Amino acid sequence: MSGKADKKTVSRRTVLKTPLAATVGAAALAGARRAAGAKPPQGQVGENAMPYGTIGDRKVSRLILGSNTPGAHSRDLIYAGQLGRAYNTKARMLDTYELAESQGINTLLQGNAGLIREYNAKRGGKLRKIKPVNVTKDDSKEKIKNTLTAAMKDDTAALFYIMGDRGDYLARARRMDQVGTSMEIAKSLGITLGLGGHSLQVVVECQKNRITPHFYVKTFHHDDYWSATPKANREPFCWYDSKGGNSYSGKTGDHNRFHDNIWCLDADKTIEAMQDVKVPWIAFKVLAAGAISPTSGFKFALNGGADFLAVGMCDFHVKSNVRILKGLFAREIDRKRPWA
Repeated sequence: MSGKADKKTVSRRTVLKTPLAATVGAAALAGARRAAGAKPPQGQVGENAMPYGTIGDRKVSRLILGSNTPGAHSRDLIYAGQLGRAYNTKARMLDTYELAESQGINTLLQGNAGLIREYNAKRGGKLRKIKPVNVTKDDSKEKIKNTLTAAMKDDTAALFYIMGDRGDYLARARRMDQVGTSMEIAKSLGITLGLGGHSLQVVVECQKNRITPHFYVKTFHHDDYWSATPKANREPFCWYDSKGGNSYSGKTGDHNRFHDNIWCLDADKTIEAMQDVKVPWIAFKVLAAGAISPTSGFKFALNGGADFLAVGMCDFHVKSNVRILKGLFAREIDRKRPWA
């Protein structure tokens, strides 16, 4: 994607450029709607409607509201997380959910159960989330069953997945048998269970062991941005290597070892590995925490084979991101992997 194209898109830095009047106006409009009485948000219809796919028995919008709000992955920008939390108040989060649903987004990746429940109850929404669950290499079958059974009690959840860092952990420990066990138990409980991962090894180990999750939640983005870790220093599971530093603790370590701003170490290998995967693939971190423009990141991920995009969004991102996504679908997406 050219630099010129990037400049025409709306980046996450828009928060620093959006006039205050626009924000206040949007909040006032939302308040007026609430005063007039809560009505179920009406998704767009017609030729320019939100595209959908299916995961299990759930109809899912191709654009999923990610979990980076109300905070944000701030990397070494210490103020960014605090700024995100200050901006995304409870009231604004409820407004954001309403705006997202009005644009056709019907699913969140993770998300706050209390907020989703309140939104659905007070504003007539129908949002549901993909709930993360935790499975470790030492869990017994009984514990895994208890974990999944407890997760099912969350009435805001439509789908479930073993979260990304747990997928990495199991792949690194060569314990994908725990994923297979989890899938068997999920089938007995009648739930749709996916598998998350930042490392491509998660997918490779599943293929090697002939384990098929109901869907994948796998990171996917290009590396054409200045803060990406140099290719020579990209090591497997480098996210957990303290020698590279930790932006949360403020320890810098070896600056060239790993930059806390890359989660797809080799996009070409990811495309190749996912080519024959038949189950749905939700790509996340497609914008590398705001380092990549939506036009560039969305196009790359969809062309590369992703079926759904999970994107962290503030209220001022929603309409532009939906517009970009629908524009890509309208022009037909050039991809080799069949849609799942």
